[in-house]
Amino acid sequence: MRKNGHLFTSLLLLATGVVFFACDPSGSAGDAGMDGGSDSSVDGGDTDTGTQPDAGPDDSGETDTDTDTDTDTDTTVLDGDGSCQMIEPAFVNTVISDTTVGEPNDLFDYNCTALDESGSDLAFQFDHSGAVAIRLTATLTNATCDLDLFLLSEDCSKNSCVAYSADTGDESAAEIVQPSSTLFVVVDGYMGAACSFDLLLTEETVEVNCTGNIDDDGDGLTDCDDDDCVFETDCIQSCAPDETITCDHMGSHTTSGFTNSIEIYSFYSTSLNGPEKVFAFTASSIGTTVEANLFNETPGQELLVLSDFCASDAVAYAGLPTVEFAPDPVIPYFFVVDGPSGSAGSFEFQLTCRETDCDDSLDNDDDGLTDCADNDCEIDLSCVTTCDLLTADAGCASFDGGASACYLLDPYPPIGFCYSTGDASVGDPCAAPHDCIAGAICTPADICLMACDLADSVPGCVSGTCSSLGIDPLGVCW
Repeated sequence: MRKNGHLFTSLLLLATGVVFFACDPSGSAGDAGMDGGSDSSVDGGDTDTGTQPDAGPDDSGETDTDTDTDTDTDTTVLDGDGSCQMIEPAFVNTVISDTTVGEPNDLFDYNCTALDESGSDLAFQFDHSGAVAIRLTATLTNATCDLDLFLLSEDCSKNSCVAYSADTGDESAAEIVQPSSTLFVVVDGYMGAACSFDLLLTEETVEVNCTGNIDDDGDGLTDCDDDDCVFETDCIQSCAPDETITCDHMGSHTTSGFTNSIEIYSFYSTSLNGPEKVFAFTASSIGTTVEANLFNETPGQELLVLSDFCASDAVAYAGLPTVEFAPDPVIPYFFVVDGPSGSAGSFEFQLTCRETDCDDSLDNDDDGLTDCADNDCEIDLSCVTTCDLLTADAGCASFDGGASACYLLDPYPPIGFCYSTGDASVGDPCAAPHDCIAGAICTPADICLMACDLADSVPGCVSGTCSSLGIDPLGVCW
């Protein structure tokens, strides 16, 4: 499983583009039943040149086991705001060869994981017209970069993730699809990746009655013993917290000696059948952010965050050693350290809370400090002396005895704040805005560059030219 380190970003600049595509009014209905010939219907861009597979099981209930190649290029436009914009049809037992290069990046922060999916994405729509439930498995192969798989429910949005796979190399993800329903398979790029890939969807029958004491799908497993039933109401696995923690918890722990209460978690395809350690946490108020860190763990151990219930179907975050989110004070959270068989052992766990509402007269993170008296608020707009980055004296002469400079606080519009002058020179690395020397900006590349005025006919760059950061008229000398 891929793991990310925690990154501190001092400045976030977003470039937004809108692309319009022609909708296919027929929805490619002409493809679904044609095998062995080219499609000549006018359906908004269909270029099917190979054999088109069956859309699903035939009338006899037999599953099509042919493996054909689909080069269908039909597209549909949705709203593009956290939803799938480019959607192509997909069928079982059909190898789809495609690429995410040049596609939009509409989905990048899914509800099922905190991974950076900032690469281009493509969505494929599978419509299940059969009479019984199936398990649909999407398998991604031959990717020439780091692509991930996401399975989304019928609204195809970033908040509808039901399963995902974020391994490197070939990978797969599966989900049960009910009759007359739709599942979207999204191929997305990890940390900006974009490349070609092959995608294959396969289906198999599943256990349809999890309390009937009958092996419906003939796999030798009945009811709750069958993985098909793990998230059904009668089969959901529960856990009990071993320890209640508060903000700023830091400790060495172990899963050795504890029980294996949950093996399969929602949003997480790997079986974690080793013992788990469970921490319970409830925030005291709104206006805080928590960061949970698992480190020095025994190989195989993973951090999962469950919300509201300590149960297998309540996963909010999984698969990263560092998770950051804003907790709801009316909901209990459970931090679970779990792993596969043989992973029992020691780990260290830290929970850090930060004040994020600096103007509510509350000690949101329970550290005894309120609002601007809390170090978490030292560069919050409610607590700083603002200044003009493009003015010579910047308005900071009365701050810190004059030993201060104006630094970028909020890029839209560019607002400055007075802070004690940093010592990182031009070209040096920086982690916070105020690390740099006076007159410099800590850029998105985490280096210090001198600020300049794009609107000034003589922007004042000693070397280089005044280049835009996308927050004109403020630029940097480059």
